[in-house]
Amino acid sequence: MSSPIDTIRKMLLAHQADDGAAFRHAVEELIGEERRKNHHIVAKELERLLDGGGEVRRLRPFRTLHAWENEIPKDGDRGLPLLHVIDPRRELDELTLDDTVRSELDRFVREVSRGELLRAHGVAPPTRMLLCGPPGCGKTSAAEAVARALLLPLAVVRFDVVISSYLGETAANLRKIFDFIGTRPMVVLFDEFDAIAKHRDDDFEHGELKRVVNAFLQLMDGARGDNVLIAATNHQGMLDSAVWRRFDDILFLGLPNEDQRLQVFLSSLRSLTIDGLPPWREVAGMTAGMSHADIERISKMAIREAVLAGDDALRPDSIVSAVARYQARMSVIRTAGAQPVDSAGLGVGATHATPEGQPTPPPSRDAEGGSNDASTQAPAAAGGAKGTRARASRPVRPRSRKTGGEAGDGDEKQGAGGGG
Repeated sequence: MSSPIDTIRKMLLAHQADDGAAFRHAVEELIGEERRKNHHIVAKELERLLDGGGEVRRLRPFRTLHAWENEIPKDGDRGLPLLHVIDPRRELDELTLDDTVRSELDRFVREVSRGELLRAHGVAPPTRMLLCGPPGCGKTSAAEAVARALLLPLAVVRFDVVISSYLGETAANLRKIFDFIGTRPMVVLFDEFDAIAKHRDDDFEHGELKRVVNAFLQLMDGARGDNVLIAATNHQGMLDSAVWRRFDDILFLGLPNEDQRLQVFLSSLRSLTIDGLPPWREVAGMTAGMSHADIERISKMAIREAVLAGDDALRPDSIVSAVARYQARMSVIRTAGAQPVDSAGLGVGATHATPEGQPTPPPSRDAEGGSNDASTQAPAAAGGAKGTRARASRPVRPRSRKTGGEAGDGDEKQGAGGGG
């Protein structure tokens, strides 16, 4: 009879050797030991996990993250991967979060981690979370930090590949994704979620997008396995009403207040010492309405200037100068019409905000019921007659042979360092 330490050692060695059969055998030994101790609930939960959440389908042999590369599903048109799987690095403690948001994320991680205990008492743990709010406020970073806290890989859905101009291809790609994530535990991030979950009653959208939304809702309802689904959107007002109830938790990550903006500055500037005391209150006033991503970009501008000037420390006036330069950048963008500007003069990464910097969610659609955001006007395609590859009746998106990167908001990715 093996001791628990011996059994765990066998599991670790099997893990390192990527030996699925040996890993399974070690887990079965652990299950037998728990039964001999009359720990039947623990033994039953281990069996359920080993057998793929109680489904008839069995888990594939244990794989390391790098061994997944050849198993990630690809689209049928260009052969590009539908998911980008990464080993999450960001910690929750690295993020500048509102206390309420941090508390909810901690609770979510705790409940998912103790899922076997909750199931033993007849209660399922939460597995689906929707993160919404203005761009650049750390939704992507929060999803990565949750995956890190759960010790699970993060699979980011590539909507630039998933969405196809051929009828039925988008729904087929989504099904490939759900089939794949159902075979192993992971955190799956649907960034820019509004791309496939927009209002179905929008008269300006054609029927293919509506069929994609229907297909996605059915796939979510039928999803099984030990995985966590996280969706993120900057346009929560555009989501279909049926989408909301599919999520266990819904969090709004807003713009940082004055104290949080200063905290992001201090975190972003820690690579250099600061020579003197910057006028932080002046800086905080100048950055009102900016996102975490905006402040991180300003910090990088100041650091680059100091490094290229050969300075060992950061001068306080260089921070104020970087803020002024960024305000000029925002002015250019506003002048070019890249983003509508309200009476408060908010620019890139900003929404309507109170004096404390907390936003109110923007209106979902314009007066005629349509969306003004060009990034969400790329409809998906689904359904279609069997055996045909007809295009949608209305233009969906130009087909391109470029590989491209992951879909996502540039400011949101920039804010991954400390957004909340």
